[in-house]
Amino acid sequence: MGIQDELPFTTIHRSLVRPLLVMECEREPMMYVALISLLIFVSGQLRLWYIVSSLVFFLVSLAFLRAIAKADPFMYRVFVRHIRLKRYYPAIPQIWSGEKKIIYIAPWSGQ
Repeated sequence: MGIQDELPFTTIHRSLVRPLLVMECEREPMMYVALISLLIFVSGQLRLWYIVSSLVFFLVSLAFLRAIAKADPFMYRVFVRHIRLKRYYPAIPQIWSGEKKIIYIAPWSGQ
């Protein structure tokens, strides 16, 4: 085997395939959480109750989003796509789909 018969080799850098995370969360839901907590903070006119509730909401949401991103960094995008396409791919049979007969043969029946 000569040099011409070798397979081509290409280096793929880790930075090109790694998901973009902000504070170990996906970027889009993290921005939504930050915006909502900022709106709670600003709408309270610097009252202690609103400051604490905004901080608690932010930290709880941050922990939740981190857990989701740790399980699968693209889970938010998959969930959004699932919700958006839900009516196209319903999980229930429709009236016009006809009756489906399921034949189950038990392994111990000898058939």
